[in-house]
Amino acid sequence: MTPFVHKFETDQFKYVYDVNSNRVFKVSDITYEIIDQYQDHNFSELIQLYPQFDKRDLKNACREIRKARKKDKIFCSDRPSRMAFYGDHPVEDLITSRPHEQLILNVTERCNLRCRYCAYSGLYPQMRKHSTKDMSFDTAKAALHKFLHNCDNECAISFYGGEPLLNLDLVKLVVAEAESHYDGKFFFSMTTNGTMLDLKSMDFLREKNFFLLVSLDGPQEVHDSHRVYIDGRGSFEQLMRNLKQLHTRHTKYYDEMVSFSTVSIPPGRLKEVKNFFSTEPLVKNHMVQFTYVEGIDDLLKYLIKEEDILQARMDGKTLQDEYLCEMKRANSPCAFLDSLFQKSLARFYRRPKTFLGPRIELNGCCIPGSRRIFVTVEGVLYVCERLDSAYPIGSVEHWIEPKLVGKLVNDYLDASKDCLSCWACRICSECFAQLFRLPDWSDPARRRDGGAEFHRHG
Repeated sequence: MTPFVHKFETDQFKYVYDVNSNRVFKVSDITYEIIDQYQDHNFSELIQLYPQFDKRDLKNACREIRKARKKDKIFCSDRPSRMAFYGDHPVEDLITSRPHEQLILNVTERCNLRCRYCAYSGLYPQMRKHSTKDMSFDTAKAALHKFLHNCDNECAISFYGGEPLLNLDLVKLVVAEAESHYDGKFFFSMTTNGTMLDLKSMDFLREKNFFLLVSLDGPQEVHDSHRVYIDGRGSFEQLMRNLKQLHTRHTKYYDEMVSFSTVSIPPGRLKEVKNFFSTEPLVKNHMVQFTYVEGIDDLLKYLIKEEDILQARMDGKTLQDEYLCEMKRANSPCAFLDSLFQKSLARFYRRPKTFLGPRIELNGCCIPGSRRIFVTVEGVLYVCERLDSAYPIGSVEHWIEPKLVGKLVNDYLDASKDCLSCWACRICSECFAQLFRLPDWSDPARRRDGGAEFHRHG
């Protein structure tokens, strides 16, 4: 087998990422070229394959590779034989040994907008659609008390939709219930499109010190191209009026507790978006959570063209170069560029430089029911808001059921077998939500099976 490596280069140097050691090495031009062929060819064959290289230099490169393999176990061909989930500990032990951290209540499926790429727009067959359903207080109360029963001294309660401000009365009831039954510290948060913020809701959010995540895609022309009302009108002007009023009314709260969720769909016009978040006073220096949407099979073909994807990637590369230049100069890049690149860069930088064993852990997967619990309007439990239509892990009546969690884990492990031969297997952060991206999920029978265990036991 060929060495388990990945080659990449910059304008100046060539590098090899060695999967077995999880390290990156700067290499010579010759080593870079022959590293893939070294294992399968003898020296005479390599001379024939690479006549452009001096024989002595080629021999020295082969000697260095051989030495690295023998002495340091670098550039080896070893591959893992299986995927593992948290050291193969029993799922039930993992669930019961860790406190809950965040409860996410989907307080309503109603929304006053019809964003064209929305997960609930009807474009995605595996996802629910917008509806008129609201969560009842009984459901919210049951979920809250089960959640608080296994919390530490600090916990987070989040409100999601739809548009959660359409069911603000329930949000207020849940907050009051939580405060009257728990002595620890709460962190309340809400994800909102911001168009329904009024003085009463602003004052309530400020009083309870909510973390507020507001959907804003960039300047008006970009934002209004997809974030629209039911009648097709853009939502930018109303949103910005509300943000300005919130900032004027509660300046300190706004500066400390408001962040933005930005969704980009090709071509994205990322340069304009970056300039907006760098210069607009209401958003400058605020944290931005960035999500990038590309075509999912044929679902978004009417929105995304191939040339748009290419343009978005070119713009992304330009911004990446700008970000790296700012980092080299020891400057602080703008919040928008940080949201685009900092997380992945930091994750790779902090990777453990340990040698690969016979198994690989699921790098991006949480322990279901520990980090987050997402509760639908009907009281069904899921891992998080990204996986809210298949693989339930319980209900507000029975709470988290290990058998359901086990099915999710086992199906993910089964779907990940091809990952064992992928060079990115040690640094990949794909999580349970990626099961939705499998081609089989276009089959309704597969989607039904994902929830079959819940319907039999829940």
